[in-house]
Amino acid sequence: MFKPSAITLALSLVLFPAPQQAVEINKIELPDMGDSSGTLITPAEEKEFGEAFFQKSALADFYQSRC
Repeated sequence: MFKPSAITLALSLVLFPAPQQAVEINKIELPDMGDSSGTLITPAEEKEFGEAFFQKSALADFYQSRC
């Protein structure tokens, strides 16, 4: 059977629905701050770092599997 707190919660959700403000959040328009990609490292450097990371990761897995 239902607990009194579950019935209270169900009734409160039915009788007091969420206000319409929650639905209107999608209408907020934020200013365009620009694209920050490529400002710290270039796409070429990002690719190089990624390849180095995965190469070292593969080597670490190789050495761990041999122990």
